[in-house]
Amino acid sequence: AAIFLFSINLFAQTEKRIALVMGNANYGGGQTLKNPVNDAELMKTTLEELGFEVMLLKDATLKQMQDVITDFAKKIPNYNVALFYYAGHGVQIDGVNYLIPIDAKLETKLQIKYQTIDISDINTAFAQNSEHLNIMILDACRDNPLCSWMRSIGNRGFKSMSNQPIGTIIAFATKEGETASDGTRNNGLFTEKLVQQMKTRQNITEVFENTRIEVLKASNKKQCPQEWNMLTGKFYFKNVEEKQKKTSKKVIEVEEEIIETYGIIELTPEITGKLLLDGQVIKTITVLNSKQTLRNIPTGNHTLSIEGSENWTQQISVAKDETVKITAKSTKKQVAPVVKKEENKNTEVLENEFTESVTGMRFVLVKGGTFQMGSNDADAGDNEKPVHSVTVSDYYIAVTEVTQKQWVAIMGTNPSNFKGDNLPVE
Repeated sequence: AAIFLFSINLFAQTEKRIALVMGNANYGGGQTLKNPVNDAELMKTTLEELGFEVMLLKDATLKQMQDVITDFAKKIPNYNVALFYYAGHGVQIDGVNYLIPIDAKLETKLQIKYQTIDISDINTAFAQNSEHLNIMILDACRDNPLCSWMRSIGNRGFKSMSNQPIGTIIAFATKEGETASDGTRNNGLFTEKLVQQMKTRQNITEVFENTRIEVLKASNKKQCPQEWNMLTGKFYFKNVEEKQKKTSKKVIEVEEEIIETYGIIELTPEITGKLLLDGQVIKTITVLNSKQTLRNIPTGNHTLSIEGSENWTQQISVAKDETVKITAKSTKKQVAPVVKKEENKNTEVLENEFTESVTGMRFVLVKGGTFQMGSNDADAGDNEKPVHSVTVSDYYIAVTEVTQKQWVAIMGTNPSNFKGDNLPVE
């Protein structure tokens, strides 16, 4: 009996994986959290089962957190996959996210930046490792903030990060501005559901999507995990699903290497929505006629589909080292708006404008160009140097904000707190 190892993800079976796992619970002063240390231990055990080398830190001071993060940043370039997990107190101040050590004494807002860990420091380390896969998981939006002044400013929950590098996915236990449940059992709700999905063979995007579904169910829709995805390929926490055939005499295990060959798909979409390959969501297409290049596609027959403004499906055959070019054609004609001057005296008709037929959204072409970015000044940061040319291609942009009705037509869900079809998405 042979064990055949099939994998269409971009990372080899021999990939090296490392994780830094932290759990802070014992803050003292009546501010002890119930489950972050339990969550960290559960995550460590799970990751080790999935082939990660794990660095574990529990109930850490600021100095301990700084030291281990520095050590982690030095190690990750030698690994194919790097993962950072944190459970405990966290806070967002003026749009910046901070992790709180157990020895922090935050009597004023000013002390935040000196006695906590700025999460962007982790992102900076990941940016140096952008050719590999980086994962950040934050179960840190716990309720019960440490100080009364934190409650008064209303900055509950984390904010999305502006410096997220390519090759990184960042997952939060709940939406921006909201708090996560510490759980009624031995683990926080988010981490409990997440590790269950990590042990199932599925692409990482499905891991977080299915975790969101389970957390929403368990919390009666009060907690909605959220992630920001800048990955450029597939990744499976559980790489291989082994199967054994037993005979009456003995069990024989043989590993047989399967050498796969790959091709490329170039898709030009006249439709917006979720792009799926063989039933798995790859990305979301938001711009019409924007060429989508899908690399490292195993040779053979595949099903490519889009679910959104229209449903489109096509069978595709991929050959070794060849590029398949295809257009996802719309069955609905897109027409330019007709603007009558006598009815729209203050409206200027824009050149190269069109209206998307399903949503009614007006788009206008923005011409690309080249500009100089960065600074060579002595006091400029390392990530600003040197001054370099950046070229932006032509693109279409909506003339007005996206309404909730338009968003639902494409995405299928409405993340807004203040509901109304004609209100902007927020």
